[in-house]
Amino acid sequence: MIIFYLVVLLCAVPKHPWFGAEVAGFTLAKYLGILSILYAFFAIVRGRRLPGFFDNLSGRLYVILFVWAFTSSFTFIGIVALTRWVFQAYISTLFLLFVVMVCVDSLRKLEYTALAFVGALDLAALYVLREYQRLGFGDTRVGWVAGDGNYFAAATLLAMPVAFHLMSVARTRAQRWFYLGSTVTIFPAFVVTGSRGGFAGLCALFGIMFLRYKKKSRVLLVGVLMVPILLFAPMSPIKRLTDPNYGDTLSADDHLKLWKFGVQAALQNPVFGIGLSNFKRFAARAHVTERGDGYVAHNTYVEFAAELGVLGFLLYMGIVSSTLILLEKVRRRAKVLRHRYLEALAIGLQEGLIGFGVAAFFVSAQYQKPLWIAIFLTTPLAAIARREFALIKNRRRAQVENKAVTACDPDYGEALAVGSAQGQIGRPLQLS
Repeated sequence: MIIFYLVVLLCAVPKHPWFGAEVAGFTLAKYLGILSILYAFFAIVRGRRLPGFFDNLSGRLYVILFVWAFTSSFTFIGIVALTRWVFQAYISTLFLLFVVMVCVDSLRKLEYTALAFVGALDLAALYVLREYQRLGFGDTRVGWVAGDGNYFAAATLLAMPVAFHLMSVARTRAQRWFYLGSTVTIFPAFVVTGSRGGFAGLCALFGIMFLRYKKKSRVLLVGVLMVPILLFAPMSPIKRLTDPNYGDTLSADDHLKLWKFGVQAALQNPVFGIGLSNFKRFAARAHVTERGDGYVAHNTYVEFAAELGVLGFLLYMGIVSSTLILLEKVRRRAKVLRHRYLEALAIGLQEGLIGFGVAAFFVSAQYQKPLWIAIFLTTPLAAIARREFALIKNRRRAQVENKAVTACDPDYGEALAVGSAQGQIGRPLQLS
């Protein structure tokens, strides 16, 4: 499991100088991924049972998306597309679904995975802040170990609400301080990226938190603390929106041109699209931007529709929508049964995916590992929630029966209580 936690921990630092360096053709992060896959197979053999890979709709839809991406890769270019890194990303993401389903099979492992997930963005944030310091705290945008600043900003929207909600239900004081420290570290790193799309996602995230959170004063306090940093940071998305320079204006114009081209490509090729990873090549051929270079669509939804056709777009939307619906079911059930941790984690993941979804309208973020970890984590979360809810119901039923027996026969009820305390009869069920 330690190897799996390391895989999650390194998901947000794709260009790490150690784990991103290649050794014999593979990066150290990929070696860790291979070891985690082998561990998952060993766990299946040892347990002699297969987990429910397709219990939830999101897992089934991703497998269909994987097959459809394979089919679309033959469009216009043929089998050569199979050697591209993009299709390799689809394969690694499919294995990620397998590993998450096998490894995260208990509430304790779910807690540790959530810690590793928040820690991944915390680690990336430290590198971003260090890079910003080395650049002299100026108006230069960062983008090295954590990758492009826009991608990093979108990924932070997945982790910040998880850390915020788990802070109040953490098992230990150390975990509580860890979540608080992570929030304090991740947000300034988000600001210095200057991502305007990330800022749109942050506004959507904050709005949802304010509408659904009972303690609105706490949300307002967080907002009050955020505003000065957003207003006065040298590299702030608000400054790029209110006072854009020439590069910002040119980037916005290019985005609109790329979106228009992507929509036209999707309408002209509605079935198979223009082929997996072909957007940049077709955009360069059509000279969409004044610079004439090939660019991604800078819009996750447009790029899915353009490259994989309408079906590819609908599959991705189905994955995200089914994940959000499942998280809502877990949240409501956990609230009724008063399982605070599962409720907090479901809320955090749900709000994070919504914030990421808004930011993804301004960046092609479909290959970001934190996104798929958050989505795939929902499947074991639902399975663990079902077991935990059953345990809570059984424990409450046993308590009601004990009270009824005691009321009818005090002597037998006293003996039952003594036996329960000694672990002999009527043992009360406990949460794992």
